[in-house]
Amino acid sequence: MKHTSTGSNRAFPWAALVTWLALPGILLWLTYLTNNSLPFWAHQLYYLPLGSWMGRPFFEPDSEVMFWAKPAGRWATGILYLSVVAAITYCLDRFRRWPNTMWRHVAAFAAVIALSNVAANYFDVYPRSYPEFSYGRVDALADLCALWFALIGGWISGRYGFAIAAAMLYLAYSVLGMYFVINAFGVGLQQALAANALNTATSMGAAALGACVGVFLSSPRGRAPIPQKSAE
Repeated sequence: MKHTSTGSNRAFPWAALVTWLALPGILLWLTYLTNNSLPFWAHQLYYLPLGSWMGRPFFEPDSEVMFWAKPAGRWATGILYLSVVAAITYCLDRFRRWPNTMWRHVAAFAAVIALSNVAANYFDVYPRSYPEFSYGRVDALADLCALWFALIGGWISGRYGFAIAAAMLYLAYSVLGMYFVINAFGVGLQQALAANALNTATSMGAAALGACVGVFLSSPRGRAPIPQKSAE
């Protein structure tokens, strides 16, 4: 009689994930328990991906220990690790099911990022964030570029799910812009969110719409010629 370990195999990844998210608390507990600096520096290494460049209100810079993690920074780091795990799991699952489709998604996402970087570096057109609400010609041009870039990505991807990825990409651009606005102008997080909510929504909407149009154009239905009515 064979015994399967399917239940334990499924429980192990979840246990490992919970342990990883609880690791900062364990390391701080070991620091106070052993009075040793090694667990503390491991704790700092855990937050290094965000703490090395993020400032207030997520992390407090410090000349001796690099930074101190604040509650917002702890939450942001946990969300980052969860997002990475979810993205890797999703990519591996899609790669096993549809290898060709997976590479098309990667190529589409890379194309949108490359076009966005070219427009920002060479033409100074990119989603902007402001300390106070503002929406002008340059913002409308940036939204138009987001629509066209996502349209190209959607045409390459060929799946409507890419619209979500395109919208999330421009959400990430907006979040980074608000982060620099908070540090450069000293505004609060709530004020930055209120000032840039409409700009973020328009860029995300333009990217999602462009991706959907691109997917439609890449489908057989979108490529089919328009039937002509015969003259009676």
